[in-house]
Parts: sequence; C-alpha cells; structure tokens
Amino acid sequence: MPEERDIPDVSHMAPADQPFAAALLTALRDAEIPAEVQPPTHLRLDVHQDIAPMDLGDAFQHARATPRDDLPDFAAGVVRGMMRSFRSSGVRIGTHYPLPEDDAAARALTEAFAHQGAAVRFAEPDTVLVPLTGDRRLEADIGDFRRRAEEAPQERERLAAEFARERLAAGNRAERRTTDLDGVLDRLRVRVHPQSMLGPEARETVVSRELAPDVAETLAVDYPEHTQLLERDAVRGRDVSDADLFRLALQHSTEEPFEVTTRDPHGVPLIHLGGQHRYMASHVHVLGRYLDAESASQGALVALPLPELVLVHPLLTTEPVVATEVMQRIAAEMVQGDKPITSQVYWWRPRDYERLGQRQVLEPGHTPWLEPVRVGLDRESGSVTVTGGADFCELIRRNAG
Repeated sequence: MPEERDIPDVSHMAPADQPFAAALLTALRDAEIPAEVQPPTHLRLDVHQDIAPMDLGDAFQHARATPRDDLPDFAAGVVRGMMRSFRSSGVRIGTHYPLPEDDAAARALTEAFAHQGAAVRFAEPDTVLVPLTGDRRLEADIGDFRRRAEEAPQERERLAAEFARERLAAGNRAERRTTDLDGVLDRLRVRVHPQSMLGPEARETVVSRELAPDVAETLAVDYPEHTQLLERDAVRGRDVSDADLFRLALQHSTEEPFEVTTRDPHGVPLIHLGGQHRYMASHVHVLGRYLDAESASQGALVALPLPELVLVHPLLTTEPVVATEVMQRIAAEMVQGDKPITSQVYWWRPRDYERLGQRQVLEPGHTPWLEPVRVGLDRESGSVTVTGGADFCELIRRNAG
C-alpha cells in the first residue's frame, strides 16, 4: 500500500488553489523547509534568514490549468527552483542544491563519485557534500575543478574521477579521525562567510567562530587544486585550541598576495584591500596596518562584500552620514557578485590590543570590534535615521553639529 501522508491544512486558501497549495507544502516539507501559504498566492518561509513572503502568482495560475495528478511533480519542481535560487546566493535553505540540467561539470562529478560507490549532493553550486558514515558529510569546494573542466571539457571525466578519488580519501581520513593536522598547518587559511551559509550541521562539523553579527569565519585547508574547510574531527583530541589555529591561519592568510589601492567614489576616500584569492576578508583582523593612529582615532567604516575584497573608510576624513550612505550603496552593488559575504557596513574601532603592535593583534582569542551600523537619508526632507549603538549615534550627532 502507498504510504499515507498528512495532508496540509489549506482550507484558508481559495478552493481552486487548495490542491496546489497542499502539494506545494508537501514538497516543501520533503525538502525540510518549514513554510506556510497565505492568501491569495503568497508563500512565507519559516527559516532563520529574514526572507520576505514570496508572491507565487504565476505558479498558482499555471497550477490551475494542470491536471491534479501532475501537481505533486509541478510543486516539487517549484521547490527545486527555489532551493537552487537561494543556495546560489549563499542562503542554505532546504536539503541541498539541485543541479541544473546544463551543469556538465557538476554532473560529471556526480557520476564520478557514483562510479566509486558514493552518492553525493551539492550544498551550493561550488560545494559538494561527500558522504561519511551516518548522516555526516564532508564539504569540498569544487571551484578549481569547475574552472579546469570548463577550460578543457575533453578532460572533464578524467578530472572528475581524480577529484572524486581525492575527496573520498579525505573523507576516509576524517572517518578514522587520523587527519594529519600537522601535515596541513602551513596550509591553514581563514575563510569568511555569511552565517546563513553555515547550517547547524556545518557548525558542528567544521572549525568556525563568529566574526561579527551575521558573519562567521572558518578554518580552511588551501590545497593546490581546491580549498576544504577543516573538519572538527581533525583537531578533536589534539592539544591545540581553536584560537591557536585561527592565529596561525590568519598569519598565513594575511601573507597571501594582495594590493592596497585608494579610490574616491562620491568624494568618500576608500581603501581597497583586494586579492585574487578568497582569504582577503581576514585582513579585517589587521586594519591597523593600513590606518595610522590619527586616521583610526574615530575608527573606520568597514565593508566585507566579497571574499576577495575589504573596503575601509577612516571616519576622520569625511562626514560620517555621507560616508556610511555611500559605503552602503557600494556594498549592496558588490554583493551581486560570486559568493558574497554581506552588504552590511560595520563601524570598526581599535581595541586596546590593536594599539600594541602587530604581534599582539594575532594573538589567540583576539577578534576585531565590528558594530553593524546603518543610516537612512531622506534627501527631500533632509532627515536622517541612524541604526547603531549609542557611541555611533553620538559620533553622528557630534559631527552633524
């Protein structure tokens, strides 16, 4: 007999829309996405990200002309597209990232793992989940593999087979808890991510910590062909703290090649710290290298829109409302890029240890002061709204006076 399933209560919806609403909620439940439908055609996702209700008017209209027996498949397709869209932007909702039909590189990887007896899923377009025992999975970045496969499509299957063998070997080492931490110490780097990218499972299985509200940093191993987040099992039982490992990884990350340039958009001087790698956001730990004592006296505005870029504006040089508003616009534009971090602007102030010299900055346990701030400027009325702590509001008031 077919499995009996609870039918979601959709009695509050219009009768013509109830069959699709029920199929949609069932598909969302199967994808582990808590949600509710709201008249007339809205869907609200009950997840920890602040996602506004979505209008699915087009989907409901199409569903009205779809045979009832076909509605479950149609609803499942809608949910797959939803997961694909969110996860492509770094927001991990649902069980996985459904691969598009035309993603030849990722599908070659899926087949290569299957040939070696492993059924993989994707967390994001460039992140594959390699199965371990139970429900545990090892995350592996495929960005370098994807680039090589696209440059040499005739080598795609061979590259995929090599990648699968390497990742499965890494998974076996993690399972045995014999990952050679000593052998990768010189490869440790710091990656910065939006908190939403690290779901509950990831926070338990990788070494991470909060950097700022809504932003986390993780330890990663920088291999020649790929980057892999450091598994918690690799350090469990070792006589070394997370803080010590982060200190070492920060030292390596900030020694990677980068450029410092200064630009002046809309009259607001910005220091651009940029590099051709995904470890640049770690420079937020060493901002004292780029600001002298006078420049840092009121702190600086900082934005982390992309892993490859840090934007810094010393507040001593410009009226803070104007500077904050300009940085907000720039950060909002930049997060449309690949694997963004956040459009949030932060107020950085040097802590006492950051005034002591470079060695102390990277001592274990030290993290920068990053306070989320925001201004709203009504150009017609001239009114300003400020979001931030009391000190930032006082800074705005003092400079406005």
